[in-house]
Amino acid sequence: MNTLNQEIVAHLFEFWSEIGNQAEFTKTGQGYTSTLAPSNSWPSKVFITDSSKTDLEYIQRSMQNGILPNSLSIGEDEKLIEKLKLTGLKETSRVKAMCLSSDQDYPRALPDNIVVVRNSKHALEFASVASKAFGYAIHPSTINALLGHQQFHLYLGVHLGTYAGCGMAYFDGDENSGIHMIGVLPIYRGLGLGKRLTQALLSKAGASRTKKVYLVASKLGEPIYAKLGFETHGSLVSFRA
Repeated sequence: MNTLNQEIVAHLFEFWSEIGNQAEFTKTGQGYTSTLAPSNSWPSKVFITDSSKTDLEYIQRSMQNGILPNSLSIGEDEKLIEKLKLTGLKETSRVKAMCLSSDQDYPRALPDNIVVVRNSKHALEFASVASKAFGYAIHPSTINALLGHQQFHLYLGVHLGTYAGCGMAYFDGDENSGIHMIGVLPIYRGLGLGKRLTQALLSKAGASRTKKVYLVASKLGEPIYAKLGFETHGSLVSFRA
């Protein structure tokens, strides 16, 4: 695994862990962490933080038996990938780990159609938009738990008076940031709302003078973010039992 891939993946794992900490569903084990969200209020995952301390066969059995979530993620480490496959886990996806390669000057003022998530009503709208945009359940209680924390900054995108998009920035303990959960409702895609949400998140990162900005992107999303200055550094790899 290259160094930047490790940094990006570590940031993502911290982001997942801290969401679970705020909503009280993160659990740690020997060399791994899991988010066990109740009642499908957030995607439940396992992520390996130190493979040298992890019993991979235990992870596989626990995923298979429902003790741990049946979704595991790691950075792009071919030796670890091979070991996981030998335990019986099946690779399900690879998304691109990306890092902003240079400072860019984005407008500091938010566009009129970008709204800061500040209250429970906004949290309800964010959860609704995100659930529909990504196709998995997100409960308002999980979003509510993030409000008021300096590490999390959430935004809604508006089109013709309708909340149609969402996005989130997370500031980690290493003075870096990540942009996450950028999504637009299917009927409003192609109107530039996703790009404006991305630029709003990057503006927040720039105003906070973070050293680097990270994200993970699908193969289709990779060229879009590349145009904004992001470079790809390997993948985030996911498995199921």
